[in-house]
Amino acid sequence: MQLEEQVLQTQRYVDFNSQNNSTYSIEYLQLYLAICSEIDVVAKVIIDEAGIIMGGNTIDSWGPALDNVLPGLQIQRVMFNDDYEVQPWKNWNHIKVYSEKRKKDYWKLADKCKNPEWWTIYNKVQHQRTTACSPGRSYYTKANLRYVVLSLAALRILESKYIDMRREPYRANKDIIAVLRVTRGTAFSLALKRKFVLFYLFMGYTILVGSNEKLTSS
Repeated sequence: MQLEEQVLQTQRYVDFNSQNNSTYSIEYLQLYLAICSEIDVVAKVIIDEAGIIMGGNTIDSWGPALDNVLPGLQIQRVMFNDDYEVQPWKNWNHIKVYSEKRKKDYWKLADKCKNPEWWTIYNKVQHQRTTACSPGRSYYTKANLRYVVLSLAALRILESKYIDMRREPYRANKDIIAVLRVTRGTAFSLALKRKFVLFYLFMGYTILVGSNEKLTSS
C-alpha cells in the first residue's frame, strides 16, 4: 500500500514511538489528508457494493450505513510497529431508533458514542488548519504522528473488510477479519480469529485470514 510505505519512510526522521505522538510536520499533514480521503472513498465503495443508498456525503450520512454493513468496527485493534496498540474506531457505534415525528426508523450514534476523534480532527486540519485549537497552537499541529497512525489503522481495517467482501458473498454479521501484511514487512499487525487459516495474495499483500493468536510481521 503506497500510503503505508510513505508513512514508513518518515521513520528516518521521527521514531515510531508513542512518545512522539504529538510530533507534527508538513509531511504528516499531506499523509493525514490523503489517508482520510482514501477512507472516505473506501467506506463509500463498501456501502455501495452492499447495496445501501446513502443520504449524503459526510460521515454522519455514510457512517451509520458503514456501521450497519461492518458491525463491530469499534472493537477492532491494530498493533503499530510492535510498539503500541490503537483502536481507531473505538466508541463509534450506531443504533436504530423510531421517530414519532418522522414516523419511521433512523440511525444515530449510540449514547456515549461519537465520531472517531481522528476524523473530527481531520476535518479541522483540512478546513481550519490556521485556526487556534489551544493558546499558541493551530490545528495544523494536529497533523501529527498520532493521528496519522490512527487514520492509517482505520484504513487498514476497512481495506481488509473490503477484501472479505470481494472474496465471497458478504454477510453483515459474520465474525471475520483479514490480516494484511506487506510481503516485505509492515508496521502493522492485527490480532483476529476464525476457524481456519487461508493464505493468498492480493495486490502485493499477503493476506492471512484466521488464527486465534496475535500475529506480527515476519
